Amino acid sequence: RVLFRSLGGTIEIQTKVNEGTQFLIRLPLSMSVISAIVVRLNGCLYAVGTADIIETQWVSSQDIKMNVNQAYLKYRDQFIPCIDLEQQIHGYDEIEHSYQSRVFVCILKQKELYYALKVGALEGNTEIAVKPLPELSPKIPYVTGVSVLPTGKPVFVLSLGRLVREKFNSEQTKWTDLSIAGREF
Repeated sequence: RVLFRSLGGTIEIQTKVNEGTQFLIRLPLSMSVISAIVVRLNGCLYAVGTADIIETQWVSSQDIKMNVNQAYLKYRDQFIPCIDLEQQIHGYDEIEHSYQSRVFVCILKQKELYYALKVGALEGNTEIAVKPLPELSPKIPYVTGVSVLPTGKPVFVLSLGRLVREKFNSEQTKWTDLSIAGREF
């Protein structure tokens, strides 16, 4: 555990009787080349590794439903939690952007559960060299590194998997306990 922390990472150990032990090791990106999509959030560009994303699509704003202060998107005959990335990263007020008729979403799968992440716009996809954040840089939620796009523009690299883990592991309610699959709102 000390070794992983010294590298800026974490290790989680989960043991279930008669099932076995699972080790989850997370290490920060260090000068690596990844395939990424570039998204626009509140006018700023961010890169997101495609390894976190299983699908991207445009959806009608009407397809996103609210239930108990959480947005859901109907995806493959079930409702999945939908996180507004602009709100998570920049903290804007949802009412300001309610005029959009179609929104772009990235679909993630974490531990057999699906999640939708709403972004402002898709700018394209590319290969980027990711560098770790400098030690003295401010801590920005869910940013795991920095890069320079082929156009010369700098971008922060977001970890959508980390965002989902932190958001849903920190909440009291587990999504598997909600029993909303297939339910109409």
